[in-house]
Amino acid sequence: MKTVKAGNVVFGEGRVKICVPVTAADASELLEAVKRLSAPEIDLIEFRADYYRDNCVNALRLLRAAAGGFFAAARGAALHRQQPPGGRPAARAS
Repeated sequence: MKTVKAGNVVFGEGRVKICVPVTAADASELLEAVKRLSAPEIDLIEFRADYYRDNCVNALRLLRAAAGGFFAAARGAALHRQQPPGGRPAARAS
C-alpha cells in the first residue's frame, strides 16, 4: 500500500487515522470548534472552506495557531468542496 506523510502523521500504515471536519462560518465559530476538539487521537483537522464566510487565508492562520496548543502532532487540510459531490451550495449575490 502506498503511504502519504503529512508532518509526522503517515497515512497508509499503522492504526486508522482520525480526521475531524470543522465547518465554521466565521472566526468566532472556528475558535469555538477548535476548543471542542480535545481528543489526543485526532490526526487531521479538515477545514471546510465551503462553509466559511470570511477570509480563508486568515482562517487557516487562526486555525493553525488555535489548534497548535491542542494537537502538537495534528495537521490540517483545507477543502472547498463543490456542491454536487457533497459540498455546501455557493452563496448567492444579493
